[in-house]
Amino acid sequence: MVNPESVNELYDLELDPDELHNRFEHPEMRQLRERLIADLYRRLRDRGDNFYHWMTSMYDIGQVDYDPSMSGLDEGTHQAAGERSVEEQ
Repeated sequence: MVNPESVNELYDLELDPDELHNRFEHPEMRQLRERLIADLYRRLRDRGDNFYHWMTSMYDIGQVDYDPSMSGLDEGTHQAAGERSVEEQ
């Protein structure tokens, strides 16, 4: 689980089905963690969920084909999106 406002989580559900031991930061989980984060990034982007933009500032996603600083995730964009949704109703 990637949680940008709290603690990221990664559990071994076979050895720890009750999710008592968060292994996200364990060094031996690095490759799996990187693979899962990259997969989440691709899935979000592929389905058109613009939430993928925040990931480039928090994680090493690798090369991207857009300018992450122009992600549109600033306060003005949020306000404009809110105004559009009110107008659509």
